[in-house]
Amino acid sequence: MPPSPGADVALAAQTLPDDIQDVLRRLPDEYRAAIVMCDVVGLSYQEISDSLDVPVGSVRSRIHRGRALLRKALA
Repeated sequence: MPPSPGADVALAAQTLPDDIQDVLRRLPDEYRAAIVMCDVVGLSYQEISDSLDVPVGSVRSRIHRGRALLRKALA
């Protein structure tokens, strides 16, 4: 079961600068959850895969695409 969007946003709010938090909030849930679980919480791709109940390849894609969206929004 994926984490609720409120939980990942709350965790990110404790550890990330305001500009990054704002961009994260605007990301689609699937990208935001994968990025926060990887880059903020520090879970492995396999742990994220298990948590979200999606293949590891999907986790990699979501993180890659989400990071690209973050870079674009912060540029």
